[in-house]
Amino acid sequence: MKLTSKTKEAFEKWLEQQDIAPYKTMFWDIPEIIQSSYIIEFFDSVGIYICIEPFKEIARKVYFDVSLDFELYGVWSTRQEATDKAIEKANEIYNNKFA
Repeated sequence: MKLTSKTKEAFEKWLEQQDIAPYKTMFWDIPEIIQSSYIIEFFDSVGIYICIEPFKEIARKVYFDVSLDFELYGVWSTRQEATDKAIEKANEIYNNKFA
């Protein structure tokens, strides 16, 4: 999962204002699940809302849908894959919105 361009710059400025020591200096080295949580919080703070929820179960497998800014973006087979794709799309939206 990567943030790029304006999104990465803005996120790192936002991260500096958060009370999450000692993660600030090693943020990109911590587990991805923790990174995801902070990145989603950042997107919330700028008005890009990510919603990841169970979609349906097929043959005992739960699929997850992703909504960005209240529009369905896609469906994936794991929560982490859905999260990664949602962050990727939110990154794109932010870069286009604030570029």
